[in-house]
Amino acid sequence: MRKPAIVFLICATAIFFAACGANNPPSTPNQNPTKNTPEPPKDDIPASVKSAFPDVQSITKQQKEIPADDIKHIEEELNVKITEKNHTSYTAFKNEGGTRKQIGAATIVKAGDKELLVIYESKKGEPHFKEVRADGIPAPFLAQFKNKGHDDKLEIGKDLKAESVDTATANSIASALRLDVAIMTSLYGKGHDH
Repeated sequence: MRKPAIVFLICATAIFFAACGANNPPSTPNQNPTKNTPEPPKDDIPASVKSAFPDVQSITKQQKEIPADDIKHIEEELNVKITEKNHTSYTAFKNEGGTRKQIGAATIVKAGDKELLVIYESKKGEPHFKEVRADGIPAPFLAQFKNKGHDDKLEIGKDLKAESVDTATANSIASALRLDVAIMTSLYGKGHDH
């Protein structure tokens, strides 16, 4: 009588384990155990922006649509045509005394074939250039933009000099920065009339 009970238990156990394993694919020695682990979100903060803010806790990418009225005003004021209605900026934050504090912002701007990293700080609620970086452009030329903002002319021959940069490139950079600071002011500045 004991033999049939033992056989029954062995068969029942085998059927139970077979049923439990039926829903799982067979494992192979080379199978990656983390295959079903979700991938972390892709970091879409450019390395150049990260290098501008090495000591911050976080950098947030912001994409904002420029309001139609602001586009019209900027186009009239700067005599340009804005073709991209969305603007991308990167805001840097640092924790100080348990409080999250914005310490700056950056944008990446195209000027002809040059890519500029524009680092902003706030002065009286308005964005101002803290630093402008670009490969192949002499530092003395780029340093002229420091502390300038929307209310500055940003024109070669007026408040800027070409400083070892050909005039066409200097004008292209100044024009691109004039447009970017106008957009940053419209999106993030406290606003003022001229």
